[in-house]
Amino acid sequence: MEIPSTVGTTTTSGTTSEIAASWWTINGWPAPTDSVTLTPTALSLSFPTDRSGIDHWRQFDRSGDYSRTAQFGGGWRLDDDAGRAEAVDVTPPLDYDPPFDAFSGYVQSYEEQQVAADRLELDISVERLHERRDVFSAVDQTGEDWTISTVRGDLALSNEQVGQISQTGTTAGGDWSLPLALSDAQAAALVDACGVPDAVVDQTVADGDDTVTDATPDDRQTITVSTPSDAVLSDGSYLVSDWTLSRQSFDETRRWRVKLTLAEE
Repeated sequence: MEIPSTVGTTTTSGTTSEIAASWWTINGWPAPTDSVTLTPTALSLSFPTDRSGIDHWRQFDRSGDYSRTAQFGGGWRLDDDAGRAEAVDVTPPLDYDPPFDAFSGYVQSYEEQQVAADRLELDISVERLHERRDVFSAVDQTGEDWTISTVRGDLALSNEQVGQISQTGTTAGGDWSLPLALSDAQAAALVDACGVPDAVVDQTVADGDDTVTDATPDDRQTITVSTPSDAVLSDGSYLVSDWTLSRQSFDETRRWRVKLTLAEE
């Protein structure tokens, strides 16, 4: 397959293997970018194109014509509401696999902005048709300052891989923000383990404190954290109520920023 220059790259064409190695693709069409954000439900990409390539991408400007139905254990299913939503196939570059996986989904949002006379910047988000579970290999690591235990194994992290931790108070005990700098394998195992944050449910208890529970059958949204003695976050079990993954570095040992939102068990 030859890709024309209209994809907005500095090259005039590329072979299928070159595209697979270097670029994201949506239905096989290249989206050349390093600007990517992953959440449990969706992937967002920002990338340039020139005017001769914009007609291809504008097929997605009527996005979001679908509904999301909750499933058992925090999963979900997407359904076409208007009879015109077509699932697209999203494939990461080979160098991003792991922690990213290929998946199918509906275009959630599409935005374009003109940045030069013949240049536009596109922002496209694609929501997964269903949750992600156990795509990549589990990990089994030891011997560092921090250990995060998940249903996909133990992650051993140095102090340098843990960012500034913060807390916001709630009636259920407070949420913690835990930013991490992870390798490919570490990021893949963590997001594989915690792919259904809707399973983290607040429960109101009469005449008592609110509680938070993990509704998954295998407690996959629950992690156990072992911390250094001087850490702000205490040892214990926490429920992962949300996360984001984005690129932060060219250092392969910690090139992914994963920000966890944790609820106290």
